[in-house]
Amino acid sequence: MKSYMFATVAALSLLSGAAYAQTPLLEARIKALEDRLQNLQSTMVSKEEAGRLGLEAVMQNPQQVMTAFNLFVQKQQEEIAARGLAIPLEAVNEVHRADVHGQRVTMTFGAESPKMRISVFMDHNCPYCRQAIPLIRKMLERGDTQLFIHEMPILGPQSQEAALVSMAATRLDNAKAAQLYLGEGTLQGRVGKEEMLKRAESLGFHRGALEQEMAKPETQNAVQRALQISRALQINGTPAFVVEDRLFQSADESRLLTFLEARSKGEM
Repeated sequence: MKSYMFATVAALSLLSGAAYAQTPLLEARIKALEDRLQNLQSTMVSKEEAGRLGLEAVMQNPQQVMTAFNLFVQKQQEEIAARGLAIPLEAVNEVHRADVHGQRVTMTFGAESPKMRISVFMDHNCPYCRQAIPLIRKMLERGDTQLFIHEMPILGPQSQEAALVSMAATRLDNAKAAQLYLGEGTLQGRVGKEEMLKRAESLGFHRGALEQEMAKPETQNAVQRALQISRALQINGTPAFVVEDRLFQSADESRLLTFLEARSKGEM
């Protein structure tokens, strides 16, 4: 506002000094502008005064202010639930990644040339992750999605053991390892090393090869990498879904499938 006023005053000065500024009509217009400027100056409030007035308004109407704030927070939460929380663009390609320097770091399946990339952070002992398996299958049935499973063992030592077996199987045979999550007859109850090894053996994996792969630093680093990414994205539980550049902290089937359909059409 101040810069606008200074520019106007300068323009008026130039006009008043011009040769043709002596006409009654132009002088009347200049006078009218000067009067408007004076009115503006008289009604301007300093930043300090505006802050004081704003604080007084808050103190005098605390309930209305809290109501407005709560409505704003609720609207933001609804927006995030429907559209997901945007993650930094530089993180997107790190999340949707099958390997690092030639070393596999996620279980990957789905379309080879996808329209949509989805990363899911899972714990083998998380009941909500197990409940999300039908949703993951529906996502894959679209035919235009590629899925990345990140091992996120946050539910104790057994989860950490199960994640290592799963990652070892993934590194040995990614396609076969997908059945550890999506196959029929997935494990129930608490799952640790022994349960996962037996499950992997039933899918055709050799126990000795799995245990040898589990001991490799590359396998252990792949699990740690997923945990580091989850912390960086502030993922606070499983399952969590990252659809391209949007994070969803729950397996809300309706919202996720609606978002997928809209995003595939370029609507979100």
